[in-house]
Amino acid sequence: MVQWLLNITRLPLSGGDRKALKKESVKSRAMAGILAQQARAEGEEEMIVEITTRMVLWAAASIFAVYFPIAWWLKTSYVPREEPPGAVMLLNRPYNKLDDNGIAFVAHASRLGDMADSSDGPRRSPVILYENEKPLGPPHSAHSDISKFGLGRFSHWNTARGFIFSSSDNSDPNFNGRNYWAILPTESIPR
Repeated sequence: MVQWLLNITRLPLSGGDRKALKKESVKSRAMAGILAQQARAEGEEEMIVEITTRMVLWAAASIFAVYFPIAWWLKTSYVPREEPPGAVMLLNRPYNKLDDNGIAFVAHASRLGDMADSSDGPRRSPVILYENEKPLGPPHSAHSDISKFGLGRFSHWNTARGFIFSSSDNSDPNFNGRNYWAILPTESIPR
């Protein structure tokens, strides 16, 4: 092709033809420059796409490299929260203060109301109150003793529609991070 162009340029041409040929030559060089720029731009786009793909793959590999060891560790080391034996009912917060002393609280458990202590049967309730996995007590305590001494005393009382209790260390059960469970012992469950 180059030889053919050289042969054409040696031909005797008129001034107008030379100008036209020169103009076409400039156009072809400009077009070649534009095409070269487009090729570079496409190459850069391909390079950007390639870099982005590599980054996404690297991020995914990193996530899996972290996720799977943690998932395996949790699977092998997870210990489910133990619930005491028997029919279990988690007492939901908030617990209301019984009086101004601040160590006696009321937890509502109206579903257990028909088993609760009353003035006719002051020791009727078979329900035991647990703080996490630890039983509280003594049960059937006088409300004044719960309010005065605390230390895990509780009463399942019908007019309270639940439990009057204190935590084992007299801390506020709304904020001490422990769960409180009402447990109906297995031998007391009606069959």
